[in-house]
Amino acid sequence: GIPLTVRGNSTASLLGQDVSLSASISISKNEVCKNSLDSVKFTVTGGAAPYTYTYTINNGSSNALITYSKDTTIAIPTFTSGTYTYALTKITDKSGNTDNSNASAILKVNDLPTADFTPPANNQCAGVALIFNATSGGASGSYTYTWNFGDENSTTQQNTAHVFTSEGDATQSFYISLTVKNNSTGCYSSVSRLLTVNQSPDATINSDADLVQFNGQSVFKKCSSSAVDFTFYNASTTTNTNYQ
Repeated sequence: GIPLTVRGNSTASLLGQDVSLSASISISKNEVCKNSLDSVKFTVTGGAAPYTYTYTINNGSSNALITYSKDTTIAIPTFTSGTYTYALTKITDKSGNTDNSNASAILKVNDLPTADFTPPANNQCAGVALIFNATSGGASGSYTYTWNFGDENSTTQQNTAHVFTSEGDATQSFYISLTVKNNSTGCYSSVSRLLTVNQSPDATINSDADLVQFNGQSVFKKCSSSAVDFTFYNASTTTNTNYQ
């Protein structure tokens, strides 16, 4: 065959075939959170497959990528926070045509905030306010805190108190989760802990009188111009309990 070399971004032809060769590099997301998914894309025009891309990361050693596709995407590791420059230095095709490129793309990997808390002691009574304090760190910025208490209740306070409602004569466990988000980067971390509380006995009573609300309290009422008797019934759903 006839040897042909194309340098830079020039164009040549062989038997009417366009063998101009150039390449570019791009990153799907230029800023991501640690341990998230991202990718770098290499694109070539001209030449003939297979193509060999030569690139570096932060001016490190050269990496070679061989592909038969005009567009090639590879996953980027994001296990370590920092700024990474992917520099495409050269593209070579099947015939040895070469484009010495200086294209580059920059990726910033943001660190994750630390989400943690120490749950209250287990086996405290339901109906008592329990204290939850969130801790965070590892990355600068302001934070948003989201608590979920495993009983369809939540709050966005950093430090909070919560009352668990659980009636019976045994225990009930709740999964408490905390999510901490860095408001500057959008990165977040979550943690969960299991908390067990002692159930409170059900102290429900019924009566032959009408149950009404008075000053925010439930009361039994009978209307009469003379003295009346009230009859009360134990309506507790709790068993194995001493009633007084």
